[in-house]
This record gives sequence, structure tokens and C-alpha cells, in this order.
Amino acid sequence: MHSTSILKTEVGEGFFELNPGLGYGPNEGRTNKGEHHFPFTQQPAKQMDPIGRLILEGKPLPSHNLGKEGRKDIRIMNAIYESAQTGIRVYLD
Repeated sequence: MHSTSILKTEVGEGFFELNPGLGYGPNEGRTNKGEHHFPFTQQPAKQMDPIGRLILEGKPLPSHNLGKEGRKDIRIMNAIYESAQTGIRVYLD
């Protein structure tokens, strides 16, 4: 496996490696117990199609799709940028 985005985790005597670690595949992995081959999937489609269907049908979105987590992430990223620019620690409530 050759990639610049290999994800590898080691715990005790075991490990798990995924290549590419980021992306949509096809992915190959290996552990201390052997190799794993994962089929190519259109992950964005698997996530977005059901959401789009709910929107088109006028149904409410699940709570994890309301954007709350994304807004939290943006607050954190903004605090990181502010701290990097000012050199001062930024605290979040």
C-alpha cells in the first residue's frame, strides 16, 4: 500500500491500518491479524440521499443533521485562529 493518507492505530500488541485513511476508497486495511479489503462505496451519496429525501418530503431532519455540531466546530476553529493570531489562549464557554 502506498499513500500519503495512511491511518494507523496501535494498541498494546495490536494495530489497525487503513489506506487511504481519508477518502472514499477503495480502501485497504490490515491488522495484526491479517488484511482487509473494503469495497468502493459512494459515501457522500449514502449520507446525502436520505437527507435530501427528507427535505423533499417536507419531513424533519434527525437532530444530528441540524448543523449544531458544525457550528460548534466553527467556534473551535475560530478560537484556534484567534489564538494563533494574538498569541493569547482563547477560552470557550
